[in-house]
Formats: sequence, structure tokens, C-alpha cells
Amino acid sequence: MIKSYVITITEVDDTEFALEELETQLSKIELMKNTIGIVSVSTDYFETGVYAAVAKALPFPLIGMSAYAQNANGNIGIYLFSILVLTSDDCEFAHGISDEIPEQGDVTALTRELYKKINPGLEKRAKLALMYAPFFMQYCNYNYIKAIVEFDEALPVFGSLANCEVMKMETDTRTVYNENIYTNRVVMLLISGNISPQFYIGSITKESIILPNIGEVTASKDNVVMEINNIKVNDVLEKIGFKDGALKDEGSMALTFLMNEKDSDGNIISSATRGISDMLDGAAVFGGRVPVGASLSGAICTKDVIMQTAEETLSKIKEDQANKTVLFYSCLGRQMTLLDEPMKEYELISDKLKDSGFTFVAAAAGGEICPTSVTENKAHNSEHDQTLIACVF
Repeated sequence: MIKSYVITITEVDDTEFALEELETQLSKIELMKNTIGIVSVSTDYFETGVYAAVAKALPFPLIGMSAYAQNANGNIGIYLFSILVLTSDDCEFAHGISDEIPEQGDVTALTRELYKKINPGLEKRAKLALMYAPFFMQYCNYNYIKAIVEFDEALPVFGSLANCEVMKMETDTRTVYNENIYTNRVVMLLISGNISPQFYIGSITKESIILPNIGEVTASKDNVVMEINNIKVNDVLEKIGFKDGALKDEGSMALTFLMNEKDSDGNIISSATRGISDMLDGAAVFGGRVPVGASLSGAICTKDVIMQTAEETLSKIKEDQANKTVLFYSCLGRQMTLLDEPMKEYELISDKLKDSGFTFVAAAAGGEICPTSVTENKAHNSEHDQTLIACVF
């Protein structure tokens, strides 16, 4: 089994004070045979040197990403540096970084090579992959996942795209590996042994679907859709609020899409939420893969929807689990949707999990990665938008 702890560094500017914070918390942790730290950190800690100093002082490796906001075991804020410490005698951790992500091209090959490089470090088959990548508008996130699925269809993949202040998302997101900070590398952790991860997803409600069955995707590539119902995608989407590459009004900014994938018999095998990140002439760029044959419905994501889906997700976790570790990632867009109460979802997590015996970190996501379902033979790994995801183990 895995035992977990949370270390939280609140000192952003002074390295000496930050190291004192670290030592006070680290002295209370009993490390087992194998240990890894999962990082969520504000980019401000990179600029002051505090992140690198803390990472160098730790007796175990770190892997993770920049995150705009978080709740680290009840400590809520924007200027935080948290480490979810996982330590175990009967689980193994294999980890590493990829080659540089090119400005143009494909990320599948470099992710594939990263998996091939670190997987031999495990004596037994991996039961969970955690993966983090910088935010790049030009890449379809599913290609990171696809590279791992090629080797093991049953391996659940969980993680997030790095994030930061919204206006700087295309330039300032970072991944981290030990004391190193990267603008263009994927980092990955494989866990084997005595671990049985469970996954939870909170996105939209049935009541929030206002445009059921807009149509079936008839032409697409990765996350770019060209046709719906054999009609040019621009013509279809213009009828529901999109025009000339932009939304007609501010109210439409809350519009998102439920994507259902079906098998050859018409049964839904996977559902995920997709937002539109850009519209071109003859194409709509979604926040994740939208395959040919998928059906789309339109939904409105409001403050009430955010809080209801978070409440339902947390209640389900408490109903199913006890005294375990929870790693949450919540879309940065959900914070934006909460308007004047951007931390409300993080506060709800604290309220629901207070004195519950769970150790947890909840961090903002630039794109969520989580299986929609897992069977003995297949994990339906997927990207998500406007979603709260959780991995419990």
C-alpha cells in the first residue's frame, strides 16, 4: 500500500525561510523503501529560486507541473507550492522526462520513447500512469495518451496539462522533474505493486444539456472537426452561437459540448466534455479528440453546475472510499465560471473532506486526463474540459 503526506511551502521569496518550512514538515514524515513527490506549484516559485532550492533539499525525486491555484490538504491559495509525498514498501515508482516537444509535428513518438525508457524500471506491470505536459494550443492531448495505450490498453492514465495565469497560458506553463523546470517536456510516473486506483469525474449535469444531439461527427482529425452530419462545421455551430471564429455574445462563453463515443452496436463506451478553443474556416478546434462517429450535445456550464458536479463527485468518493489518498485536478475554466467566487470549488473540497481521513491535493488543470471507465482488459483513457477529475488510491 501507499502512505501519503502533504508538504506545503508558502514562502515564495526567501529560500532560507522556505527551507525551514520544508524541514519542519519533512521531519514528521516516515519514509518507506520507495518514495516520490507529486508537485503542484505556482510559477512565482520558479522565478525566486525557491522551487529549485526545496527540490534539491529533498531526499526523494519530484515530478509535476505548474498550477494556478490549489487546495493542499485544506491549505487553499494561488501562491502555493505543494508536494504530495507517496511512500511505500510494496509499490515501485519509475519516472522520467521526454525529449523536447517540437514547435510543430507530433508528440506521440516522444511520449512513446519516454514510456519505453522508464517502464523497464519496474519489476511488475504498471497499474497507474501519471502524466504532465506543458500547455500547447497546437497539440491534441490525446496523442500523449495514445502513445501509452499502444503498449498497454489496460493501463489507466491520469494527469493534467500544466497551467498558470490565464493570460500567460501559451507562454508560461511548466513541468518539473526534480529541481529542473521545463517549458517543453513531458514528465511521467509509472506505479506498480499494491495499488488499485479508482477514478471519479464531475463535469456537467443532465439538466445543463440544452442542445441534445446536435449531430454526429462525420469528418475530423484528432481534435479538429470539419463536418457534423456531413455539413460544414462552421454552418452547424453558427446556428447555436458561434460566428466568424468567435462567440456571438458573452452568455455563449459558458457553452460546452458532451461527446459520446459509441461501439459498433451503438452502445456508448465513453463520454467526455469538450470545449472549443478556436474556430477556423472549415474547422473547429476542440480541447480534446473528437473522433468520427462521436455524437455531440450542447450544455451550459454555470456556477451552479460546477458546484453541483463537485458536490456529487465528493459525495461519491466519501461513499466509496475511506482513509485514502486523493489527487484532484479541476479545469481552470471551472474557476473562471465561478466568477466572483473562484475558490468556491476548492473550499467545498475542504468542507467535504475535513476530518475525513483522506490525504489530498486539488490543483488547477490546463487540460484534464482521466479514464472514463476501466475494465480488466481496457482503460478508456480520455482528455476532458470543464471537468473535475479525481484519482483515489
